[in-house]
This record gives sequence, C-alpha cells and structure tokens, in this order.
Amino acid sequence: MGGVAERRAAVVAAASLCLLSLAGCSDDSPRTPPAGPPAAGPLPEVVTVAPTTAPPQRAPDVDLRAIRSAPAACGLPVHHLSSYRGSVGTTSTTLQVVDGYSAGMDPVPPVGADLTGDGGLDLVGVMSCTVDGNPVPDSLVLYTDTATPLASFDIGTVQRLKYAVVRALRTPGGEVRVEWTAFDSADAPVTQYEATLAWRDGALVLLDRRRSSGPRTVTVSEASFLTTDGNVHCVMNGDAVWCDVARSTWTPPPPTTAPTAPASPSREATSTPTSNQTSNPAGPPTNAAPCDGRPYGRTFVISGGRAKRTCAGEAGPETAALGAPLTAWHRSGWDATVVLDGRRSAALTPGSTLSTSGITCTATESVVTCTDTRTRASFDVGRTVDRLSTG
Repeated sequence: MGGVAERRAAVVAAASLCLLSLAGCSDDSPRTPPAGPPAAGPLPEVVTVAPTTAPPQRAPDVDLRAIRSAPAACGLPVHHLSSYRGSVGTTSTTLQVVDGYSAGMDPVPPVGADLTGDGGLDLVGVMSCTVDGNPVPDSLVLYTDTATPLASFDIGTVQRLKYAVVRALRTPGGEVRVEWTAFDSADAPVTQYEATLAWRDGALVLLDRRRSSGPRTVTVSEASFLTTDGNVHCVMNGDAVWCDVARSTWTPPPPTTAPTAPASPSREATSTPTSNQTSNPAGPPTNAAPCDGRPYGRTFVISGGRAKRTCAGEAGPETAALGAPLTAWHRSGWDATVVLDGRRSAALTPGSTLSTSGITCTATESVVTCTDTRTRASFDVGRTVDRLSTG
C-alpha cells in the first residue's frame, strides 16, 4: 500500500512540473524542466497592406485677391467684378472690401469659415447693390475653392422692408453670425436683427433669426448727439461733456455761485446761442444776469471730474446734424436719426453708449446719463429728470 501512495505522489509532482514547463509529459514518466531557455524560433513576417482609399483631400482656402466674379445677386446672373465692383445695365454691385453700403460707411470685411464642410476656408462677404441709382437690400455672398462664386442670399427676403443693411459678420466657434438693420426710409425707426448663416441642400439659409442682442458701444474722441425725442442735446470731448435740455417739467434752481457757460467742444462746434434754450416752458429764464442773458440750470456739465449745472453754451443742436464734424461716429442705417429744425440729426439709439477717454454717456428715448469713469461724478437729464451726483 505504501508503494501505491508513493507512486500517486510522484504522478502529481510530475503533472505540476509539466504545467509549469509547458512540456509534454506522461502520467508515469515525470520529467525535469530543461536546464535553459528554448532556442529562438524564426521571427513572424511583417506584411504591409496598401490602403484601399486615398486620404481625404482638404479643399483650398479662398484667396480674396483672386476674386473676379460675383454669384447671382441683386437680380443679376453671375457677373464680372473688377476691383470688387460690377455693373450690368443700370444695376451696380460692390463686394464690400474697400467701400461700405453708402458713402462714409466703413465696409463690412469678408470672413473665412468652412461653410460647405470641405475642409477649406470658404469666404462670406457682403454685396451692396444699386438699381437705377437707388440702393437695394444687401446680399450675402459665398465663395469656395480658390475663388469660385457659389451662392448668394438676399437679406431683403427676410423682412418686408425697403432697406436691409448688414452691420457685421462674426465667426464665433466657426459659425457665421450676421447682424443687420432693416428700415423703410432714412427717417424711419430701425430694427436690428441677427442670425446664423448656413449651407443647406446647396443653398444659403439664415437660421435662428431674432432681434439683435443689443445696442452698440462706440469709442470716440469727441461727439455730438440728440436723444431720439430730440429734447436733449449733448457734446462730448475728452474728459468733459455737457447736455442741454429744451423742454422740462421741472424748474431749474437758482445758481449758488456765479456760473460760467461750458467751453465750446471744438472750433467746428461753435455757433450762435441755440434758440431752443431761450425759452423755458416751465417758467421764465432764471438768473439771466450771471449767464450774460443765457438760461441757467438747463445745462448739465461734467468737467474736471465734477458734475454741476451751468449756463447754456454757444454750441447748439446744429452740431448734431448729419455730416457735421462731431457726428462722424454715426452710422447710417444703424444709429437712430431725428429731424430737428429741418435737419436730419444724429441720435443715440436707446441703450447705446458713447465713450471718450474719461466719459461714458448712455441714453433712453428721452433721458441721457453721463458718468466720469474716474470720479464717478454723473448726471441724468431729460424732460422729467434732473439728477446730479457731484463726485
């Protein structure tokens, strides 16, 4: 019996050695593992397989300098452009590169984006047109490959308004965002819109169209503007601003010290005393003597970091007339206009801001708020508002 037990133990030990060495063994013939590593066999053959398809090719970017043609736009077929200008009969087209929608307007620069999804940068630009000398709504145009005119989109098809002026093209996150203004006439209210331009089924489309995200902010060295009700006129220059109000429900207080009229903002802005400051619907002019005959208290000033009331100045609302030197900030078709004393004048669109090196001014339809950015001195002035924070 002892011999059987000894034989079983020997078989188990032999099996364990077989598993460890991965060598062939018999049940009754235990073997010891080899003394060294087995001899190396031949290396596996490496086979290179050629790809069955070529890698995708990236389309070339559009070269703006190579553009010679315009896509079908403004009622015209594909037509020739010379220095970004084209003409067929009485219709003229301008790709906005060096010229804007109208004289005095900066162009909206073309932007690059992969709109067609071919890997290359396409180019989206703005084309302004005139028919028989009259402007028509702007069009968006698309170029692909090197400079192939691919498609256009007439902004005028979005609203039933006579004019549509593209204000900006932006490319956040690779999308093309379009901002434009629609209006019926130069003196009509303007409506601002924005949307995403996309390429769908071989055509340009506008997606997510909505009212524009808000009024704009403009940095100026000097400016003149009115509120859209025409009642408040302001002039800004560097670290100073003054605003006159024509009509009010409040009566100015008497001066506590001898006031002085605000300095003229520039040589071009000087003029005779303005007529809208010689009458006071709320009562007769007060304290005329300290102001040399000019009304006191209807003019609000920030100067030297302080806010105060003062005498009416010499420069009147004529400085806000379109075309005057102090209205260079105004963009036709974007910013509001009012007609005052027969003049088309620059008005600050409600919610918009004008900023100089030291002053910011914002406006509603009837109230202007100006603030010194360093001292925080400020004022609010309008038909029913007259507030000062002296700083």
